[in-house]
Amino acid sequence: FITVPWQEDPKKKNPVHYYRKEFKADQKIKSARVYATAYGVYDVSINGKKVGNRELAPGWTSYEHRLKYQTYNADGLLTKGANCISIRLAQGWAQGRIALRAKPEKWQENLAILFELHIEYANGETKVIKTDDSWKVSTGGLVEATIYDGEVFDLSLEPVNWQKSGFN
Repeated sequence: FITVPWQEDPKKKNPVHYYRKEFKADQKIKSARVYATAYGVYDVSINGKKVGNRELAPGWTSYEHRLKYQTYNADGLLTKGANCISIRLAQGWAQGRIALRAKPEKWQENLAILFELHIEYANGETKVIKTDDSWKVSTGGLVEATIYDGEVFDLSLEPVNWQKSGFN
């Protein structure tokens, strides 16, 4: 799991986390699968295109007992050469008013994402891109996104082309 390097208050509305990772695929790609889960709710894009059709993934769960993960087909989303994975992570059922407790549980202290992209190349070789400390994280235009109160979006804070390769 990776999370933000700053401290958040799990009882308050916190900004959505924007994660991104660039990598190169140096061969022809045969297939690709994404595996992901989170403390919070997430969406994943590859090269600016949404992966899968789920909303509010991983869905409600009893976080202290189990955490569901999702598998997505990512065939056709990768290109030979530069690629970019982008993830937005919001509070969902893990934090905020919906999860309000007198004392937050350890898993509520910080939203976190666990992600793997499994690539199979045409020659049979494989590559796995996973969450680690090489990912970049920031905030953006989604300044609030909660189950009860909806989203607050500020277009002036949204980084242009942050989901594409070459963004700095």
